[in-house]
Amino acid sequence: MNSNKTKICALALAALMLLSCVLVLTTAALPTSYSQASNSGTRGEVCTSLAGTSAASYYTGSYTFENLVGLSAGSLKTSLHNLMTDTHKKITNYEDCKNYVWQTDCEKNDTNHATTLYTSYHMVSGDWAGTWACNREHVWPQSLGGDNTSGGGADLHHIRPAEAGVNSARGNKLYGESSSQYYEPADHVKGDVARIILYVYVRWGSAWGATSLTKVFESEEILLAWCEMDPVDTWEMGRNEVVQKIQGNRNVFIDYPELAWVLLGEEIPAGMITPSLSVYDGELPTPPATEDTPETPTDPDEDDPTPPAGSENALAVFEFGANGGASHSDGSEITSQSYTDGGYTLTLTGGTKLYGGARDAKGNSCLKLGSSKAAGSFTFTVGADVNKVVLYVAKYKANTSTVMINGTRYGINTASNDGDYTAITVDTSRTKTVTVSTVSGGYRCMINTIAFLGAVSTPEPPTETPTAPPTEAPTEAPTAPPTEPSTEAPTAPPTEPSTEDPTAPPTEPSTEAPTAPPTEPSTEAPTEAPTETPTETPTETPTGTSTGTPTDPDVQSGTVQMPDTHVTTDAPDGDGCDSVLISGCGVIALLCVGAAVALIRKRED
Repeated sequence: MNSNKTKICALALAALMLLSCVLVLTTAALPTSYSQASNSGTRGEVCTSLAGTSAASYYTGSYTFENLVGLSAGSLKTSLHNLMTDTHKKITNYEDCKNYVWQTDCEKNDTNHATTLYTSYHMVSGDWAGTWACNREHVWPQSLGGDNTSGGGADLHHIRPAEAGVNSARGNKLYGESSSQYYEPADHVKGDVARIILYVYVRWGSAWGATSLTKVFESEEILLAWCEMDPVDTWEMGRNEVVQKIQGNRNVFIDYPELAWVLLGEEIPAGMITPSLSVYDGELPTPPATEDTPETPTDPDEDDPTPPAGSENALAVFEFGANGGASHSDGSEITSQSYTDGGYTLTLTGGTKLYGGARDAKGNSCLKLGSSKAAGSFTFTVGADVNKVVLYVAKYKANTSTVMINGTRYGINTASNDGDYTAITVDTSRTKTVTVSTVSGGYRCMINTIAFLGAVSTPEPPTETPTAPPTEAPTEAPTAPPTEPSTEAPTAPPTEPSTEDPTAPPTEPSTEAPTAPPTEPSTEAPTEAPTETPTETPTETPTGTSTGTPTDPDVQSGTVQMPDTHVTTDAPDGDGCDSVLISGCGVIALLCVGAAVALIRKRED
């Protein structure tokens, strides 16, 4: 009887173990949500540090503040657009804006309330309907932008909750101060508004009708004044953090408000409070070397699409004619063409629906690829020293355009109507042939510039190596033969190589006899001199070199890929799955112990 009970107990425990395994594996497979991330900041509490944020890991490689702040206005806009587009992994829809507001716009992690934009009213979920309703505010009005609720019209960095009455009173008035025809929000949100408008202008541009800041602001001067008078608070920074966890990108003008002045070609105000510099001291960091070398355009227009000045490793920059002519010329069809710059040649071959001598709306000379009815393509080959190629591409006027380069598709957001171009970087370190084509659904595009990039560090080694041999050769020959042939001569030459400290050998021989000086003039000379030296230097080099390499933004700095709309979540680190797995494993362990006890009892019976 006892034996039967034991068997039943053991079977029950085994069944529970199997059920637990299924539950653990099933739960672990479920995607985690972003409900754990919420805004912990406080309204009005000025943010004077980026410590504790994700900014350090976001701005790396060519996107560090030191690199960005030294760029020209046009190059900065291109770089920031590329950064905020490449990292924008989840494209939210208009309904998402309602759902995420309890995490993005709450205060001090109070996810039962959300703070409205203009009046800082703490709304609750019932406020989405009813008499005193709240709604989703397009800070850049739809009628002055994309006039839709997708893409830029549903971006969480752009959409904010607002009371319906306030939203209606604002309408589509421009932001400003001088008269009743403009809308002037409260002082404590003026900076928020300015930084959101800057984000939409750079991130979405013509893709959402955000082609000029003065479409929504009385003047650029007022926008900058608002950005300065209402500094970033910890709530605005907290919102930036939460939105990044949801959709992947950050609003760079919250982290680095001073870049707004660089973008508009103005001097950054001294004494301005910013999260990155606490109080700006009026001195810019040293810009990248040869920053201004490639940038000597004949056309002073800030929209001139010459490659970013930060490409200090540019070998050649090919422009397809002189700028400043008539706007939007379709050019003449060509099948092959060669261009030269700095000893390099770009030869386009196999051209189909390829047009030379075309121009954009600003009069910049371009190649036009494709026509309204047919896709176009061309190929070119680069030399062994060209590691990357950057192509500056815009869609034809405001039409949709998708470009394929070496099998990878790139959706183009910038438009030739505005003279703005998207920088697409192609790695040519292994594949030296580049094939460019337009694809169905967006036949035409304009290519303003193609740049060849190469390695930067080639000139450095020769300057260091010649210094070592001259110092070694003269000192060895004279000292050994003439003076001490029998006793002291052998000790001097071994200690002469230039890597050793020349002052060490004289002090060491007197106390440590002839065996110590040759290799190790330190305190551990007699017994371990030969083996000690290799262990000193290697221990420090690996630790300082690994940071920043895994996600080298140089590889993607110019690459602009349209975010995949099917990507719905990016799970935050350490949430959900880990705790479930740990607790599940604990349950399994307990059940295993129980089963073991039951089997022991069975054996005893």
